[in-house]
Amino acid sequence: MPEAWTESLQQFAWEGRLSLVQLGCIGALASALLIFFAWRESQLINRPRAAWALLGLRLATLLLVLWALAEPTDVLTQRKHEPKTVGIFLDTSASMTLVDPGDESGDRQRWQEALETDGSSMRVLLDEAHGALVAAAFSLRHSKAAAVEAVERALSHLDNLRTGSLDLSSEELGQIDALRKDFADTLFPAIRALPKRSRPTLADKEAVEKLRSRLEQHADRLRLLTDLAYERAESRNTEPGAATRLEKAVTWLENAEEQWIEKLGEDVRVQRYRFDREAVALGRGGWSPLTSFETEPERGTDASSWMKQVNRLAAAQQLDAVLVVSDGVHNTGDSPRELAPSLKGLATVLVPIGDTRLRRDVFLHHVNYPQSVIQKDTLVVEGIVTAHDCQGEKLVVQLVNGRGETLDQQVFEVAQAMEDHRVTLRWRAMELGRHDLKLRVKPVVDEFSEENNAEEVKVHVIDDELRILLADRLPRWEYRYLKSILQRDRKIHMDDVLFKPQHGYRGRRIRPDMDLPRTLEEWSRYRVALLGDLTPSELTPAHQAVLRQWVVEAGGNLILIAGDSMPAQFFNSPVGELFPVEKRRANIARSGYQLTVTAEGTTAPPVLVAGDEIRSLNVWERVSAKLPVYDLSPYSIPKPTAHVLIQADWVASRQRQALSFLCWQYVGKGRVVYLSAPVSYQLRYRKGDEYHHRFWGQLFRWAIARDLGGGSRTVKLSTDKTRYPYRSDVSVRLRLNELNGLPVAKAAPQLMVKSDGELVQTVSFRPDRGMLGVYRALLTDLPPGKIELEARGPAIQRLLREEKYRDPIVHDLMIDPHDSAELRVPLADAALLRSIADASEGVVAAPASVEEILTNLELSPITSESVSRQPLWNRWLCIWLILALLLAEWIGRKALGLV
Repeated sequence: MPEAWTESLQQFAWEGRLSLVQLGCIGALASALLIFFAWRESQLINRPRAAWALLGLRLATLLLVLWALAEPTDVLTQRKHEPKTVGIFLDTSASMTLVDPGDESGDRQRWQEALETDGSSMRVLLDEAHGALVAAAFSLRHSKAAAVEAVERALSHLDNLRTGSLDLSSEELGQIDALRKDFADTLFPAIRALPKRSRPTLADKEAVEKLRSRLEQHADRLRLLTDLAYERAESRNTEPGAATRLEKAVTWLENAEEQWIEKLGEDVRVQRYRFDREAVALGRGGWSPLTSFETEPERGTDASSWMKQVNRLAAAQQLDAVLVVSDGVHNTGDSPRELAPSLKGLATVLVPIGDTRLRRDVFLHHVNYPQSVIQKDTLVVEGIVTAHDCQGEKLVVQLVNGRGETLDQQVFEVAQAMEDHRVTLRWRAMELGRHDLKLRVKPVVDEFSEENNAEEVKVHVIDDELRILLADRLPRWEYRYLKSILQRDRKIHMDDVLFKPQHGYRGRRIRPDMDLPRTLEEWSRYRVALLGDLTPSELTPAHQAVLRQWVVEAGGNLILIAGDSMPAQFFNSPVGELFPVEKRRANIARSGYQLTVTAEGTTAPPVLVAGDEIRSLNVWERVSAKLPVYDLSPYSIPKPTAHVLIQADWVASRQRQALSFLCWQYVGKGRVVYLSAPVSYQLRYRKGDEYHHRFWGQLFRWAIARDLGGGSRTVKLSTDKTRYPYRSDVSVRLRLNELNGLPVAKAAPQLMVKSDGELVQTVSFRPDRGMLGVYRALLTDLPPGKIELEARGPAIQRLLREEKYRDPIVHDLMIDPHDSAELRVPLADAALLRSIADASEGVVAAPASVEEILTNLELSPITSESVSRQPLWNRWLCIWLILALLLAEWIGRKALGLV
């Protein structure tokens, strides 16, 4: 790399107005006169030698005067050589790691041909001609010779064209010929005719600007024709994209380093940078290491970072040209459009890369579903369908089984060029075992890719017995109907506790020892506990302490139904913090309350008693309109941590009250659900068990949805979700229990983690201290894609053997790619690059034209010379010497009597 250098030359010079010969003649004449006068004075005095001594003083004074008239000067000449600087900036943000399939805009074809080294492409010649014209426009203000040479290069490229391989019409080829003729006949002679003046006149400047404008217009027309040629070539290119944007850019820069950047660097300093959120200078390793550079999507891209670095360089040294290779993505930092005008005066060349428009395509993503479902329950599969350039198309989304039979489908019409639709499909699981289903979207005509139209849905239908504890003080209507529907459900094992009254009849004995569970182990037998209007005499402080531990530490699911005592008499007790509500101060509405489903409740499974959202909303509104809720508990103000699914509105008031009928909240590891009034049985109005049974069945299964995972009755493997964002931690839960429901303690299970069938991690489970029989593992840094979890261990083998369960205990989940702003929209922002080029008086150029632009710019080193002069005669010492000599001569004459 060339460096700046400075050369210094120091010389002695006589710079007086009289030459040394003239001064010598004057000095000789003056000396002769002084000698003559000294001779005469020696004849007049008694001491002749003194007169000749005075002559010496006079001659010394004459010599000093002649020295001053000769103006001796110390001259220092400094020559400075300053090479110009070109800054190269490469975008290494996360969006540059994408692979472009091609959008028929010609960008993929343009980069493919720019990377070829055989030079056979005629389209590359057009790009090179365009680059030479851009260089001519850049150089015209500074160097007429450089502009003339650049136009000659453009004409040479156009002369070498073989138009038969350009895929252009005869009219378009005629436009190229017309442009070439105008270059040769008009522009070229006009540039050569510009006068060479060190100080151009105003007319000269106006002529240069007119020629620059014509060059830019002709370059733009040639670029449009070149774009057409690349677009038509790309439309026939069926090869799939294989290299990322960053890989293509790095390969091109490495080739450029060998072909022309190295030669450019002989006279020009080249500084190399990469940027994402900030610009970082590159070391000696070159560009190749950047292909393995690990980008962080969460950092985002600040397109203004390279502009700030350019401004810093321009303030510290000479910077004449900037080359930027980027896809134009900008999502953080200052606005690049506001900073772009600060680049005026630099030759700014922007090389875009990446698809700028989406292909006609339909793809399915963010599919979510439970890994396990209880037999005869409904499997709900959700997903998002995104359609590009499919306006007016009817899309059919289907859920099919392994035999290709349609289990459910949803049809919708696309209205916009880019549109997202959320789909929900259902299937009632009747057969036990693992089922391989598929969610798919039927392809549309001329779709770019059908590989992203489907996703597998692997679900395990389990025969899981749900243990529920139902307890109340008195047999209220809510208790009676609940007990009736729970006893009829074969998938539910219910234990009921009714304190008053206890009826004895044939076949049943009175239980004088009726009581609630007293130990954590007894509570852990139940998946759900449903407590009615109990009092502290039934739910004693000892019961409350264990109940709180079961919910908070062991992850139990508690459902509370309000009454006269519950929760009023428990707010200052150990279970007081479990309630998701607070007491309201307003009076109870005598006209009753009407139930309204909240926005959050419209998609909650317990609320969807009629199958779909609209019908379910109508059911709740119709029932509460006919049978308003009169006995709403005073404890119905939801806490900030509560999720309200159904709210209660005062019928007689136009202003809605923020009261809750059905809400829930997480407390520790558990979930607490609260009903503010014991009136859910009113769903039986004119419908019998249809809605009431469905409400409670879906409420129970929704409450324990976190516990349902892959496995058998004795071994359950589950995670919090089935899909996780990129780089998020995954908490895995393993539950082991005997066939009688007792938890299994002191086991040592292992978790095998597989990605694409390969083992990536082996993790040991740790016992959950708060819940017997539950083991947990935490997974970090999982790779994107499908992950398969398998639980192993001696205890698991024993339980499965006793249960006669033969399948492995597995659980699948999906790790989504990073959902950053960059990767969510994979398009390059060519419009931003164009606006930066316009504001900075730069240019957007193809990769094949960059060599012509930079090598034809006027980038000769700046050579400057400065001369500094230090006079040696005009010093005070010289003056004082002359005065001293004159004074001494006068004193001598005075002493000799000559004055």
